[in-house]
Amino acid sequence: MRSNLVVIFLIIALTDVNSQSGINRIADKILLLDIKSNIEKYKQKTVTMKLKLKYVDNIFEKIVFYDRKNSDIEFDISSQGSPKHLKWNLLDLHEGLDYYVTFRITGVGNLNQINAELVKFTPCVLDKIP
Repeated sequence: MRSNLVVIFLIIALTDVNSQSGINRIADKILLLDIKSNIEKYKQKTVTMKLKLKYVDNIFEKIVFYDRKNSDIEFDISSQGSPKHLKWNLLDLHEGLDYYVTFRITGVGNLNQINAELVKFTPCVLDKIP
């Protein structure tokens, strides 16, 4: 019985059932390099992208994601820099897993990095589960 449930779960996970198909199409097309090159278009806008988790630094309270071209974006997750509901999401993170990351772009920094505020992130695998 248990093996049947595992097989059913795998079938569901492998099928391409997208509850947020509009978001998925947008999130797959945008790259961080595109945002940097068109910063005036994206400034003060909220963007949702499909990114992979690179790492979480609990000492300096930073979380880093990267896109499919290996461009990084870093967010401040300290108590001043992020909403309290994000703290609960940090308890079950996995490096290399795909996430839909929603953030508000504030500009480009002196070192040509995107400055943004993290709004929310959810694992992409949740779209595969009905």
